[in-house]
Amino acid sequence: PRKCGNTELLAEAFAKGATERQHQVEIISVRDYKVNPCLGCNACFKSADNTCAQKDDMSAIYEKMKPIIEERGLKVKLITDVIGGKYCVSADPKMIKIVIGNFITNAIKYADTRVEIKLLGNDKKVKFMVSNDGEGISKKDIKKIWEPFYKGDKARTDRLGSSGMGLAINRSILRLHKAKYKCISDKCETSFWFEMKRVK
Repeated sequence: PRKCGNTELLAEAFAKGATERQHQVEIISVRDYKVNPCLGCNACFKSADNTCAQKDDMSAIYEKMKPIIEERGLKVKLITDVIGGKYCVSADPKMIKIVIGNFITNAIKYADTRVEIKLLGNDKKVKFMVSNDGEGISKKDIKKIWEPFYKGDKARTDRLGSSGMGLAINRSILRLHKAKYKCISDKCETSFWFEMKRVK
């Protein structure tokens, strides 16, 4: 995002509100980091510590997220059916990386004890899914969560901080890519997924 642009102003307003509610906030701008597009090599699923094979500045951003996961004692599990290869789709890597990042961030934010990330596919399609065991989303809210600035249950979002824009951004990106997407939620688990055509 450009310096002093709308995105930066929104981020600063959100950070101010979260800080006033005694949350600790740090704004991370991708503009200040060198972040390479995803290669789709699935090294993050194969390595013991789930690290990316690329040595760019994303590693520094991941390090900033680790204390949140460790502090809350979350169990993060990665599942994939890709063996010795990779799945290819026709997409803008940077935009899809934003989608995946938003889904994972939300899952970590609202999880009670665990987060599960899946990358599955067949001859025609590839599906990415993120699930957690946090408090479910009501039927009333689940129809509106993709709308800009919608925050759902007030107590839930006030406690954890939310700009109400992450899912709206994901919806826009996924629609541009003509991808299928959905949220499924009950009392035990909430899952967000998107599906794209596989390119061979």
